[in-house]
Amino acid sequence: QLPEEYFAQQIKSFQKRRDLLLEKMKKLSKIELVAPDGAFYLFMGIKSYLRSGEDSVTFAQRILEEAKVALVP
Repeated sequence: QLPEEYFAQQIKSFQKRRDLLLEKMKKLSKIELVAPDGAFYLFMGIKSYLRSGEDSVTFAQRILEEAKVALVP
């Protein structure tokens, strides 16, 4: 069994990552964000960034290829 202190460190680490990501993503004015209360991921509205005929799956593929960033559509 892991000590409770281990989880406190993990929680701080996830919060720090979440806060950094929120800070950076808020600079993209066309993105809609839903800040998580207890998760380490973000829900983002990317409608303004979609190209003609593109859906979230093809958008995620394009971002992976162009920016080397993996997204889950």
